[in-house]
Amino acid sequence: MSGDREFAVLFPILNRLGEECVLLTKRTTRLVHYSGQVSFPGGAREEDDADLKDTALREAQEEIGLARSSVEIFEELRWFRTGLGHRVKPFVGRVQTPVDLTLNPAEVERLLYVPLAVVKSDPFSTRGELNDGRPIYTFDFEGDEIWGLTARILRHYFVDRGV
Repeated sequence: MSGDREFAVLFPILNRLGEECVLLTKRTTRLVHYSGQVSFPGGAREEDDADLKDTALREAQEEIGLARSSVEIFEELRWFRTGLGHRVKPFVGRVQTPVDLTLNPAEVERLLYVPLAVVKSDPFSTRGELNDGRPIYTFDFEGDEIWGLTARILRHYFVDRGV
């Protein structure tokens, strides 16, 4: 399971209670891949998707009920690869608030609102490395471990690039 399938994630930024946050999901433990992990809303490109941006928006709507009209995509990041070999394209978008979200209980257990100040402070450590030598980044947020691809994308955006 790798290689030719393309995946996209939405990297949603919003204002929550006066604080800029990244919206992440805690996946249910019933899922086959990445179960119980903290992740961006997203998934595999389907035939009906116009492009990968459409994939990211569709998946966010399916997983957390985020209406496409509530999101303004302002940046497309480089490709990332998961430990399972999935190629993932992140799209950074501003979410208009207030926003009404409805979680899909088959996929999402709950939401996490991670303040940008937390991620920009470089809370990352490493918990090992992938087979190709890339570090596996991790950090704890309110008792949840944010690690793997999600942590790598966050670190790339806020620490490596200094956004």
